[in-house]
Amino acid sequence: MKKLFLGSLLLGFAGLMSCGLFDELIPDVDTTYTSQFVVSILSNEGVTVMDNVDVTDSQDYEDFKDNIKGYKITKITYSVVQANVPDDMYLSGLIKCYSSDEQEVVSVGTIEPVKLFDIIDISDEQDVTQLNEGIAKVLDWLDAPGNFKMNAAYSLKDATGGAYPILGDEGYGFTLKLKFYVTVETGA
Repeated sequence: MKKLFLGSLLLGFAGLMSCGLFDELIPDVDTTYTSQFVVSILSNEGVTVMDNVDVTDSQDYEDFKDNIKGYKITKITYSVVQANVPDDMYLSGLIKCYSSDEQEVVSVGTIEPVKLFDIIDISDEQDVTQLNEGIAKVLDWLDAPGNFKMNAAYSLKDATGGAYPILGDEGYGFTLKLKFYVTVETGA
């Protein structure tokens, strides 16, 4: 009788695993990775410093590393805080990601032209227009080695779309916050 019960229990457990119910016990994890770039405006075009994004440094990674099946970038957003800019300055930009050794670079999103004064310190994040080919490469880097570097190239325009005149000594600047929304896909 004990053998029959144990056999039934093992068959039941095997059935749970084969039909995917066991995978549901380990949930996918939604997390974010935020980088901030301080921009001192000295000309109407520039590039921020580089920042490193390392998913292996997160507690979510430690909790689920044996069950990670992949990653999905669901959204990239930006916001502008702590800005000292004129009310007629427009920002556009390109978000670039680099392999950890900086030998490969891809563009993952664009910041469409937006009037900086209108989005300063508002609580709503602005969506970045994602570039799928670049996103696919970043997902490969997240799988191995688990990190990438990024920065943003920006351009400042006037209301007509022309280069904003910058003398370099006005003291203009802002902080650009980029946020990657990532789903860590897990399974047994």
